[in-house]
Amino acid sequence: CNITILATGGIGQVYAHTTNPPIATGDGIAMAYRAGAKIANMEFVQFHPTSVYNITIDGRSFLISEAIRGEGGILKNRDGKSFMHKYSSAGNLAPRDVVARACVSEMLLSNSKYVLLDISHCKADYLKNRFPTIYETCLRWGIDITREPIPVVPAAHYMCGGILVNTWAESSISRLFALGECCCTGVHGANRLASNSLLEALVFATRAAEKIKSVNDIKISKEIKITKVAKTGPNFKLPIRELMSQYVGVIRTEKELVKACDVIDKFSQKFDDGIQFKNAESRNITDVAKLI
Repeated sequence: CNITILATGGIGQVYAHTTNPPIATGDGIAMAYRAGAKIANMEFVQFHPTSVYNITIDGRSFLISEAIRGEGGILKNRDGKSFMHKYSSAGNLAPRDVVARACVSEMLLSNSKYVLLDISHCKADYLKNRFPTIYETCLRWGIDITREPIPVVPAAHYMCGGILVNTWAESSISRLFALGECCCTGVHGANRLASNSLLEALVFATRAAEKIKSVNDIKISKEIKITKVAKTGPNFKLPIRELMSQYVGVIRTEKELVKACDVIDKFSQKFDDGIQFKNAESRNITDVAKLI
């Protein structure tokens, strides 16, 4: 029997705003789920509080580093009033999960699609030298951070859940391993600490390799047999992403979760069984959305 390793990345593209690349559609998690693998902690989606509302580069939202707030950046509502003091004694230096919830709360209060991150009170030359990429990228999109605030919105950033694995990266299905963001090792809990995912990937990949080396009857597949091909499925990417951002984002309620589940169930019924080549990501996004 062969060994399969899934290292398919995250699920960011399930949401309208994400720092993840276009390929982050939860493919590995969805496939493992349909195969019967145990999936865990899918509700624990980490959101970065400050991605630029109207800048998308290569399919992902442009991330504004937390260092901007570290250098004195102030979050404001659309009326130009600072608000972080209402949510944390640390103010604008609060942890990212606190800041993300605060941003969404203010967006709901003001019926706005974004809040503002203002660093324009700092000297222009300093900002250009300290944050050259942020300055130049925003300027190309018509935002001069030395003169005006940046419209920002929380964006899906990291999935703390996924395919449940043990300390050797083995899933509940025999000889199916999962590594990286598609797996759930449990080391992140409900809220990953910055950069810990890199350590996790290195440690568990090494342990998986050690475990696989001990298997004697590994065969290398030269071809994959497909027994059933499905018809081309519908493309629900955009409506699913909008739905998830509206009802299953940073702040969730039971009423909105039930509504989202009902809509996702209707989408799910549109897909046929079997391997689907076109719009396969749409099916995977739909399955992952339901798991979350």
